Amino acid sequence: ARRLRKALGGGIRQGGILAAAAMYALDNVLPRLHLDHEHAKELSKGIMASHNDLVNIDLSGVHTNIVFISMMKDNVPSQILHDRLLQITEEEKRELGYVVIVKTVVYSDKLLRFVLHNDVSSDDVELAKKKFQFVLQEIAEKMK
Repeated sequence: ARRLRKALGGGIRQGGILAAAAMYALDNVLPRLHLDHEHAKELSKGIMASHNDLVNIDLSGVHTNIVFISMMKDNVPSQILHDRLLQITEEEKRELGYVVIVKTVVYSDKLLRFVLHNDVSSDDVELAKKKFQFVLQEIAEKMK
């Protein structure tokens, strides 16, 4: 009986704090969730529009705010793209005119993941799109 009670949350202390977070999410985040999904699709299309052969995103599989990027070249592991998206170079500042860092998660040697959330605006998506395009072009040029 004790184990079942704990499994069902009977041992949670200060559950009101968790309930308040859930209520906030239902009232404020859920109505905007479709925007996160749209932003993910828009950013994915922007990455694929760079016409490079380094990465691939299955656009038909982008239905939520989670996007997976497949690395298409054996000599370019996902860690390289991940690390470069976290950096800001002087050339990048000059070319793009702004500074942005895109955080991703390395899933495997050939797979990256990024997630958009309710604090990411349409303007942020545009900046991230340009950052991705710049970085992919930079990596492609280094491979030549």
